[in-house]
This record gives sequence, C-alpha cells and structure tokens, in this order.
Amino acid sequence: MEYTIWQQIFLALKNQGIDVYAPGMYVGECTSPYVVLKSSGLTDTNTISSTLATYDIMCYVPKNRYDYLEEYKAKVKNALDTLFPMLRDEHTETSDFYDDGKKAHMVSMTYGNYRKKAR
Repeated sequence: MEYTIWQQIFLALKNQGIDVYAPGMYVGECTSPYVVLKSSGLTDTNTISSTLATYDIMCYVPKNRYDYLEEYKAKVKNALDTLFPMLRDEHTETSDFYDDGKKAHMVSMTYGNYRKKAR
C-alpha cells in the first residue's frame, strides 16, 4: 500500500514521538505539546509540469509552557527533515498566538510537496 504525502508526514511525526492529530480530532484543553496536520491546498507553480501541494503544521504547547514553543517547533522541523527532498520547508510561519479555546500557544509552519501536474 502506498501512503499519501499527508499520511507520510503524519507517520514521520508519530515515529519521532510527536503527538499528531488531524484537524478537529484533538478534544479539550492542551495539557502537553501536540501537532495538528492539515492539507492546505494546491498551487500552480507557473511551470509546465509542476504544482505545489502545501501542508500546515500547527504546533501547540500548554499555556504555561510558552518558553518551550521554539524548542518544540525545532523538534517538529527535525522530524520533517527526514522527508526531504519529498517535503520541503516553505519558510512560511505565522507569529505565535494564544488559543483561548485550547488554553495553548500555537505557531503554524508551511511545508510543500512539488508534484507532477495531472493532465
């Protein structure tokens, strides 16, 4: 069985001991760091043969662990580096913010997978 890119990202994070969830799957307040993995679209690269599929990697840490956010983000990036060159850091990150519903600090990063255009 061949895994999708989303599944491969999910497994790479899981295999590195990172708690990872699909959107809407994490329930309740944040009590330990975790990642939400979301497919965020497909973009034409203005080339003849490629498109760019992007994935949002949303890192959450508990409200009292803001000091761990950068370290956790680096841990997640290291896990994703194992998928290079299939998956590339797009060097796009949101500024961190506090999610009152989850009682967590969150930062989001974007990764991309270049793929052949479907005809």
